[in-house]
Amino acid sequence: MRHASPRRRSSRSRRWLRNRPAPTHHRRRLRPPLRRRRPPTRQHPCGRRPAAPSASVPRAVLVLDTGERIEVRATVLIGRSPKPADGEGSVQLVPLADDSRSVSKTHLAIMPTRRGLLAVDRGSTNGSAVLRDGDESALVPGQPQPLNAGDGVRFGDRTLRVDQL
Repeated sequence: MRHASPRRRSSRSRRWLRNRPAPTHHRRRLRPPLRRRRPPTRQHPCGRRPAAPSASVPRAVLVLDTGERIEVRATVLIGRSPKPADGEGSVQLVPLADDSRSVSKTHLAIMPTRRGLLAVDRGSTNGSAVLRDGDESALVPGQPQPLNAGDGVRFGDRTLRVDQL
């Protein structure tokens, strides 16, 4: 009884088998990638999309102790001669005349957010404080403090009031 020995291929035929393209009937068909559905967007009850808040619409109104009204459309910098820091985006500059020099050059920043306003002392000499319900809480330089409608802010010898949000 003879045992069939496996046929050995030469190195030339092995190289040919290795480098030849795969037959087309063995290739898998590539499926197109699945489309992911976008989550539904919030829509107004009447079927229209809500308009995005634009920079021209005021987010809040600040009233200075002089009676001047400031519509907050972007970050508001208040001081004797306010200047934005490097890399700071669009800002509203509010220069104030202050003969007593109790207000620093760039004393205070009021920043609009989705939830309201934030007040930030910009490292002023005489400091700033938030006045709420008769209580005064000092602002730590560089630390944002939320503001509500009706709150007051004292900076140097001057004050302002948050009129509406």
